[in-house]
Amino acid sequence: MDAIAYIRWSSDDQAKGDSERRQIESARRLCEQRGWDLIETAIDSGKSAYKGKNRAKGGKLASIEERAAKGLLRGKALIIENIDRLSRQEPIIGLNLINGLVASGITLVESESGQSYTQESVRDNWQTLITPFLRAGLAYDEARTKGRRVAEAFQGTIDRGFVTKDGLADLRFVPSWIGRDGADYMVIEERAAIVRRIFERCLAGYGLRSICEELNADLANTRWQKGDWTQANIRDILRGRGALGEFCRHSESAEGRKQRTGNWVRVCDPVISAETWHRAQEALDRRRSSGGKRRGMVNLLQGFTFCAARGQNGMCGSRMIITQTDRNMPRKARLRCARNHRAAGCKSSTSFHYEHLLNGVLDHILHIALDEPEIDNTDDSGLAVAKLELVSAEKRLDNLVDAYANNPSDAMLRGIKRAESEIIDRKAKISQLSHEAERQNNTKPRKELAEEIANLRSRLKDDEDARRRVHAALSEIITSIFLYPETREAHVLVAGIHAFKFDGLGNLLQQSVATSALLPGAHAESPLALDRYRERNPALPVPILNIAKERDYGAEQARDAANPDAGFDADGKFIPIWKPVDAR
Repeated sequence: MDAIAYIRWSSDDQAKGDSERRQIESARRLCEQRGWDLIETAIDSGKSAYKGKNRAKGGKLASIEERAAKGLLRGKALIIENIDRLSRQEPIIGLNLINGLVASGITLVESESGQSYTQESVRDNWQTLITPFLRAGLAYDEARTKGRRVAEAFQGTIDRGFVTKDGLADLRFVPSWIGRDGADYMVIEERAAIVRRIFERCLAGYGLRSICEELNADLANTRWQKGDWTQANIRDILRGRGALGEFCRHSESAEGRKQRTGNWVRVCDPVISAETWHRAQEALDRRRSSGGKRRGMVNLLQGFTFCAARGQNGMCGSRMIITQTDRNMPRKARLRCARNHRAAGCKSSTSFHYEHLLNGVLDHILHIALDEPEIDNTDDSGLAVAKLELVSAEKRLDNLVDAYANNPSDAMLRGIKRAESEIIDRKAKISQLSHEAERQNNTKPRKELAEEIANLRSRLKDDEDARRRVHAALSEIITSIFLYPETREAHVLVAGIHAFKFDGLGNLLQQSVATSALLPGAHAESPLALDRYRERNPALPVPILNIAKERDYGAEQARDAANPDAGFDADGKFIPIWKPVDAR
């Protein structure tokens, strides 16, 4: 008879011990005694049978169950050390698993006791199932008790302020760039510098793959753990809040997916500012794509430039692409509607001179976009950051409530209460900052900024770093650029409130506070972009920033928001195509 040995252990630490060798040797001895051929060894390493991970998608036991259900293992033997290698779930679940395997024609054998279970033996002598049922129950009770003790010990460490019983800072709660000095956490600066470098490259326009390549090129100086950098490593650092010195409890589903069971709490010192973290989230969101060929940064206006051609279904809204990419012949580079280019519905074949539009944008907007905070500043007291943190806290509360509804637990309930308390505190902080906020002149001297802009623009043709930095900066401050084929004009919306109107040669025609009648997306909230714009324009009246909230537009008028008939009057002010409801 052909036999399959199923080997399992629960944790990665057990892989360092004798579990694998012992179980395999036991299966081989059994095969030798019964004259069977051991044709396969299936190993579930570090998969808990209590949580059913070995039976979830990707588990070896899940694969065996699937093959058995199809009749592919009929007449074969499945060797296990003992029943709890299959399951430590509730006893009835374990019993159903055994019954399902033997019903498919498998001979189930325990190598430790020599006990066999077949379809015939179970049918003729069902009492043989009593023993595995009792052992499954004992295994379940043992695993549940152990899990409860571990959870209580873990919670005890949190209650003590993230220190062990010996009074030492517990490194389980902090990322690997944090060490300890007795009861205190300490930043390992050489590692933290790499983390700051990752965020810096992200904000400079580099994707996960590019950051990986850069760090792996100097692995001896950039990696403090085993193995190469991977995109998953970079993503976890950028998306998680560990760089802000925060920790959040989580649990794992049977499929091995992590699920938050609490809210983020500050444990140690941050290595970046909250503003830097939020800017990185926005940058990652902007760079989401469906894949495709990877190449250097060609179009510095990509990601926020759209076609404003009107058709039967309203505004096209498709992205604009460059149809000539030879950097040595920039005068031939043209922006064209992607939907028209692939004959997907837009009838506008009008193209726009890329270099002219880019120069106009750089002349009038780049000085706003380049006003960036220092990457290693860990101050998070800004009003814009406080608003973003409130949004994040509210999202975390919603996720916790949803998770609690599906799988209620005391840990989640405590997390919900802490999240509600955090939201109250953040709202109070926003109220305080709103009353104290005063506009400040930009901290970067005009001369220094002008020199920086001149230097960047001189390097745009040949320097990939300069191109990425300019694109990343423009992406942060520009809400959208709409190109109108009828007038060959470009309407650029900055920070959701300031509109610039350029002609086809990149000359600035007019500028004014934007209305959604002229540009879709006007007054879209982007606290960081708006905060930077206000720093660059300290004379901007405060009421203008709340213009969207002070007006109530009707639904019918709102559908016409992108009508190109809206424009500028003789004084350079935008003319909406409707009036506020209270003024009609």
